[in-house]
Amino acid sequence: MSIIIQNQVSSKRHDNRYFELTFVLCGCIAGILLAVVVIYLIRRHSRSKEKLARLATTGEGTEASKDYQDLCRQRMQSKSSEKPEPLHAASRIGSVSETQVRSPSSRSSTSSW
Repeated sequence: MSIIIQNQVSSKRHDNRYFELTFVLCGCIAGILLAVVVIYLIRRHSRSKEKLARLATTGEGTEASKDYQDLCRQRMQSKSSEKPEPLHAASRIGSVSETQVRSPSSRSSTSSW
């Protein structure tokens, strides 16, 4: 009987040892993953700060800002050259009266057969 109890106690110790080993291993993996994510976020943040610093120090002499200014000028010129045609009052009144003369059944989407 004592041999059986010793075997059960021994197997429980091995089970606890495997549980502890598994728990420690999962904790290490989670820690490594967390460290990788933190490093990635820090690097991405520093890169964005560097980009903003470069944009701020270059000023207006960059090619991109000159292209943007040219694009804005072209757009403003095309807006000023396109003038909308005024609506003629007579044609507008005629179109309004035509819609009022029509019966409701002619505007219906269902057929009248």
